[in-house]
Amino acid sequence: MSFGAYFSSNSATIPAALATGNLTLRPFSIVSEIIYDEATQKAKGVRIIDALTMKDYEFFAKIVFVNASTIGTTSILLNSRSGRYPDGLGNDSGVLGHNLMDHHSAAGASGHHEGFGDMYYKGRRPCGFLIPRYRNIGRRGTMIL
Repeated sequence: MSFGAYFSSNSATIPAALATGNLTLRPFSIVSEIIYDEATQKAKGVRIIDALTMKDYEFFAKIVFVNASTIGTTSILLNSRSGRYPDGLGNDSGVLGHNLMDHHSAAGASGHHEGFGDMYYKGRRPCGFLIPRYRNIGRRGTMIL
């Protein structure tokens, strides 16, 4: 059971978006790139690959959020090429994709505090460490996990 003390999409953003009545969840969708509008100089949508059929689809919105973790977001931005961004969306400096920092599999910290031995302390976080394996590379360089 999530009580929302540790941020997760499942306990915060998805319920808020569902409450608006304007959210459609589309499972098995892999974002391959952000669609950039040269005329407005803004992102206008995303191109996705359906993981089951391998067909491409485009979805458009007034606002585009990218929340795909360190490596996933970087990959999407680098794949989002246009006339304005030939090396990837927001990559004018050429540094995008360098010096990345994601979760570590062996890092951590712990502590012991007297008087809290009977308190529940583990298991309410949405997930553990996320480490990409860099294998099972599929169509257009998309990782299939």
